[in-house]
Amino acid sequence: MVLLVTVMISVITATAQPEKKRLQPGKLYESGEVIYAPFYGFSSTVPANWKGTLPIDMEIFLLLPDTTGICGEIYTFASEKNDLSSLQKHWLRGVSFSPSIKVRATDITLENDMIMAEVVPEGDAVNTGNKGFAMARCGPFGYCITCLAIGPVQCYDEMKMAVENFMRKALFTQPSDVSIYVDFNWKEFLSNKSLITFSMIEQSSGSGSKENTFNLCGDGTFNGQIKKKGSMKQLNASYKGYQSGSWSTESIGETGVLKLAFKKLPAAELQMSIKDDRIYVNGERYFVAESAKCKQ
Repeated sequence: MVLLVTVMISVITATAQPEKKRLQPGKLYESGEVIYAPFYGFSSTVPANWKGTLPIDMEIFLLLPDTTGICGEIYTFASEKNDLSSLQKHWLRGVSFSPSIKVRATDITLENDMIMAEVVPEGDAVNTGNKGFAMARCGPFGYCITCLAIGPVQCYDEMKMAVENFMRKALFTQPSDVSIYVDFNWKEFLSNKSLITFSMIEQSSGSGSKENTFNLCGDGTFNGQIKKKGSMKQLNASYKGYQSGSWSTESIGETGVLKLAFKKLPAAELQMSIKDDRIYVNGERYFVAESAKCKQ
């Protein structure tokens, strides 16, 4: 068990098909879907009655119940200790999450390439109504993965069952350092999203103002407001104010092209790229959010 801040599971990917598909931050993956972390060569299956997600700007794969009657949260992450002996000692000493909260394992069980144990909270600020279960598995290529469930005492059995199901189905293959965006699907990612760029106002508050907003709807239409005198103006000075039309992209990978067919203006092609989960359009940083202007 390791400090969650050391987690590096952002490369986990998921798919319901035999072909592995990269996980998109913020997207939910249902029970039965396969998750795959190529950097660690780790794969497994989302347990029944649970769903998985990689929260935006986080590096922990999170499992949550998808049905009533089950509670708790399960975190999957790469361990900083890469052998079972070191992990076992680390678990027994306990992990401090803050000066007043600590989690420690009790009665660790060793089984082949896995260790497992109930974990108990310690400290002045812990919720004594919670407890957890941890399981770690080490592969033949130098990496270990830890799965930690935390939740109310009455949900312990369901959490434990889910962790064991998830870890016992896990497989380790040869790790790969291929780019995590090698099969990034731009159309899937951008559908029903807003692309927004901000300009910082030179004030003590440091607040930002929206400059360009594009709502890219799943039906292939777009609408938005263009205010910025940057790359859009460099393309065509007439690109300003409220605009609408249709959009498309067939791009796969780290870079792509976004095609905008304006209703009353010449069409435009915008160069897109993604790096460290940051989106750039024509070299400018854009933020991505679910669009409230598109009919889901």
